Amino acid sequence: MKKQDVIRPAKRLETRNRVIRSAMGRAGIRTQRDLAERMGLEEAVVSNRFTGRTKWDIDQLRDLDRAIHFQDEEMLKLIRG
Repeated sequence: MKKQDVIRPAKRLETRNRVIRSAMGRAGIRTQRDLAERMGLEEAVVSNRFTGRTKWDIDQLRDLDRAIHFQDEEMLKLIRG
């Protein structure tokens, strides 16, 4: 594997957060609290995902997509980084 093919965890987290925030804006969701409410989660759960303390699991990604409706390209960035 080439060095440029390796994505650092911090860069991956930054990319995912940027994609999520962009989709949140299109969906009219302004805060992590609003996103958590729409997903039926505690705000701390969503906050932990944004900070990288806890990873998004597949079920939460599905719920996230239902809440903010990712575009296909965005979903690929979320999955692949």
